[in-house]
Amino acid sequence: MPVAEGGGIFVSYRRQESSHLAGRLYDRLADHFGEGQVFIDVDTIEPGVDFAEEIFRAVPACQVLLAIIGPNWLTATDERGRRRLDDPTDIVRLEIEAALARNVRVIPILVEGAVMPGRDDLPESLAGLARRNALLIRHESFHSDAGRLVAAIERVLAPAPGIATVPADAHGVRSTGNALGQVAQKSSGPGRNEPARAARLLADAERIAQSIPDKEVKAWPLSEVAGALAATDPDRAERIARSITGKRWKAETLSGVAAALVAIDPDRAAHLLTDAERIAHSITNEIGKASLLSGVAVALAAIDPDRAERIARSIPGKITGWKPTALSGVAAALAATDPDRAERIARSITGKHWKAVTLSGVAKALAAMSPA
Repeated sequence: MPVAEGGGIFVSYRRQESSHLAGRLYDRLADHFGEGQVFIDVDTIEPGVDFAEEIFRAVPACQVLLAIIGPNWLTATDERGRRRLDDPTDIVRLEIEAALARNVRVIPILVEGAVMPGRDDLPESLAGLARRNALLIRHESFHSDAGRLVAAIERVLAPAPGIATVPADAHGVRSTGNALGQVAQKSSGPGRNEPARAARLLADAERIAQSIPDKEVKAWPLSEVAGALAATDPDRAERIARSITGKRWKAETLSGVAAALVAIDPDRAAHLLTDAERIAHSITNEIGKASLLSGVAVALAAIDPDRAERIARSIPGKITGWKPTALSGVAAALAATDPDRAERIARSITGKHWKAVTLSGVAKALAAMSPA
């Protein structure tokens, strides 16, 4: 199952202690909400797909992350005896960090007698987890406990009052404005001859999105509309992006519009990315800042590789996996035009996982350039 289909609920757990309950909980949630709304690594990631890369895509797209905490969740160690949560590349840590940074609803699920960890027990990047209200799920009362969890998730996934309910999109967002924006984008794509319909749908999408009273809720559909307009009406796309009040969403949308303009209006793209970078630096949440700077660096690579690499390298490696993500994206963008630099960047990545992935990507780009 592609990760894009599982945008609503993300199940985070440690296989060593919670696999059985995580699987049981997944079955209950999938039965109630649909398989396409629940992401769990074993069932959702296709064989051969890069695990960490899919995690980085899936977590920010979900609306709810369930952090299953067993009795050894806090103290679990690796093969060298080091606590896993103290490792910045620990998958469980990365999952929860990404959710907290993106203001995803995180619900701690206490199982098998586990207690909620305190603030001092957690790495700084996970401090917000200690303030989240936890739910207890026991084997002997699983059905009633899971029922309370389902009810809590339903309240999170419920559409905003006054907004018509539509099936959730690839990110699990039940927003009419978002759905219309995506339909409009497809109507104006290659092989289509429906520009008038696309324009009408985008106008409706923008109007509906602007009518949503919650600023955080309206930001996502407005971002989709701006992205759909970027290549054909950059003035309007930029206006919509700048109308978004939340710093994180504004920076992300400006970066997205810029990415669409890189090939056709590089000067404008560079200007938008400068603003996105400035906004990113003003964000106090270090993980959120790192994710935004990573996006800016990757979008900037094709028009200003020096600056793109400088931004990528400025991301503190100790915070999350966003620094190697950014360097990998910059290398991929440069592989076809500057393979020497792309290889150098790839080899400079310290994490073996990301270094291998990036070298493979550069090699793939080079192979595509070779004569048959």
